[in-house]
Amino acid sequence: MGKASRSKKQPEISAETRQAIRWAADIIKDPRVMSTFTCIERMARMRKDVESAELMGQVGAVAAALGETELADSFQRAPWEGALIAKRLRDVSVDQWATGIEAAFGNAKFVALIERTVAVAHKNFWATDPAKALQFGGNRKPPEDDPCMLAITRAHRRLTSNPTGPGWITLALFCMARMIAVNAHTSFESDEWSEASFLWFALERDFLLADGASTAKMVLEADKRYLRGELPNIIGARMMHGLAEAAINGYDKPFFQ
Repeated sequence: MGKASRSKKQPEISAETRQAIRWAADIIKDPRVMSTFTCIERMARMRKDVESAELMGQVGAVAAALGETELADSFQRAPWEGALIAKRLRDVSVDQWATGIEAAFGNAKFVALIERTVAVAHKNFWATDPAKALQFGGNRKPPEDDPCMLAITRAHRRLTSNPTGPGWITLALFCMARMIAVNAHTSFESDEWSEASFLWFALERDFLLADGASTAKMVLEADKRYLRGELPNIIGARMMHGLAEAAINGYDKPFFQ
């Protein structure tokens, strides 16, 4: 049997999936959401911060010792290139991000993980109250005509009326973005860095650079090695909260119209 016949066929990316990714790109690339990816700020200030520069050199040496040669090189060069890297992370346009992340959906295992995540969200989503979801963190219930309230109500109605609609993929991607940002930040602020820490750093970088193939691979690796296969449950159970967070930061985006 030849190589061509043995190769696995990649999933075909539908027009609906492309629409879902574009909706997610509109929200994730908004400055209000991009500010949650703290690696951008860290990179931008490295050249001016001698202590950070020395730290990155040390981190690069640790990464090299762990066999993460590409990441090690990035860290060791970071003091001189931090501002340039930050600019690259910021300058990926909405269109570029959407196009690049499409490659993640060429990975059948990543697609299956997204599908499992949505299936978990389906268990409780219909019984949730959008108004209550907006009250996380001690927030008061917004008035009925509040833009965030109108946006989340429309989105909730659209999602629950179509369990297989593209909006579910959009929401899963946004929640995944928040998970990546939070884990990368938490790892950076921790007293000790491990192989898992470096994975989150690299995942945050490649996600922001719209390297879809690498993003899919590292998400699957993080799920298998460090989350015991629980990533769909972790994200899926919080997708109503994610919808509220997306509405607060992106109520004016096409997904919510």
